[in-house]
Amino acid sequence: MYLLVNLTYFYLGRKIEVGYFSTEEKSVSIIICAHNEAKNLHNKLPKILQQELKQFEVVVVNDHSTDETLSVLEKFQLKFPHLKIINLDYNQPRKRQALLAGVEASKFNHLLFTDADCEPFSRNWAALMTQKLSQDTHLVLGISPYKTKASWLNSLIQLETTSTAIQYINFARLKNAYMGVGRNLAVMKTAFIKYNQFELDQHLQSGDDDMLVQRFPKKNIDVQTDQRAFTESEPETKLKHWINQKKRHYTTAPNYRFSQKLELGAIALARVSALISIIGLSFTEYWLLAIISLILTWSLQIAVFINYKNIVKSLKILLFWPFLELNLVILQLYILILNQFKPPKHW
Repeated sequence: MYLLVNLTYFYLGRKIEVGYFSTEEKSVSIIICAHNEAKNLHNKLPKILQQELKQFEVVVVNDHSTDETLSVLEKFQLKFPHLKIINLDYNQPRKRQALLAGVEASKFNHLLFTDADCEPFSRNWAALMTQKLSQDTHLVLGISPYKTKASWLNSLIQLETTSTAIQYINFARLKNAYMGVGRNLAVMKTAFIKYNQFELDQHLQSGDDDMLVQRFPKKNIDVQTDQRAFTESEPETKLKHWINQKKRHYTTAPNYRFSQKLELGAIALARVSALISIIGLSFTEYWLLAIISLILTWSLQIAVFINYKNIVKSLKILLFWPFLELNLVILQLYILILNQFKPPKHW
């Protein structure tokens, strides 16, 4: 089953469409929620404010920041009048309230969400992400890889992020979308208002973007895989921080549709079982079968990643794939067990 899943991804990767520009340019509201993000906004916001669109606005929700966030935004506003600042001066336990404030303040029907620590790959990011929005397509899932750094943790992050991206974009292409990344997501405002039910998600620590995708009709969801439409984020640099981040993320999956939990659970089980089988066989008289299985799965993983090379930040991780994959599986199982005994706190 593990091989079959990867063969499917390999086949679908050959049919990834090349990006194109629509002749009809959209009017776009780009929405960013910021809490104590002065440094990130100073470094990242200019590329968002300088997108090549005839008509757009950037709505930044200053979510009760205590640093220089407001000062940085006001300085940018003097140069970029299409920057709109929304100040929330009351404490919010979760990001969703700030997000709703940004949507309510937006003036255009085509919305594009990203985060304060994200940087677009190009000045065509906003145009490419929103060009597919139409009467038939109400939600477009984008891709947001992390920056590469020379470390073991970053290699794990690159493997996990790339594998997740390949999986969720292909599920969406097969009209079975189950998640997206809120740091690169385009949506029709009217559809967002219709399908948003954040009030039902108050118990969740994370996953507002995933739950939005869960509630949208699958036929109205598309993906944008053009690299110019990517955003890039800063990765965690400490294992403890990454584990805490994943703990929050993993609280969302139990709220997926039952059928999708079965599908994703089967894929995860096949992945773990394949690794256990290879390791187990290597200590028996069938060690040669273990070597053949390892070479086969490793080769297929390389083929899959090369097929999605525009998504993969560093192909070097493929040189150490068996070790990284084993480390990642062990850490993911550890995080799942940890969540059962020590649930994450609100962010």
